Amino acid sequence: MGMEIGLIALILLVTAQGVLLYWIWRQQLRLRVQLAQCLSAAGTDVPTSMLVMMLGRLERRLDGVERHLERHGAHIPLPPPSAQMFVLAQQLAREGVSVDELVRRCGLSRDEAELVRRMHGSGDVE
Repeated sequence: MGMEIGLIALILLVTAQGVLLYWIWRQQLRLRVQLAQCLSAAGTDVPTSMLVMMLGRLERRLDGVERHLERHGAHIPLPPPSAQMFVLAQQLAREGVSVDELVRRCGLSRDEAELVRRMHGSGDVE
């Protein structure tokens, strides 16, 4: 009879260990799911911080380029307007577009735009 009690105790112990192992496995599975959710939520912070850092670098670089252009920009020759731009400017002048608009849209200097406006415009010069 002592051996039967020992065998029953051993079976109960193995069953309890099995239940405990199953419970631990379920907890581990839940924790993995929670960890994955936390990492995916926190994953958006890493690219955002990288974007903010790169934006700061780009702003500093742009400031440097702007300062350089302010110092040396007057020495950079601008390409002359193309023949197509003059054709467009003539058409726009015939339509009555202002000198400022000709400068903005066609890349002409103010003097060129005034000349095109006088030659091809409706007669009103601003």
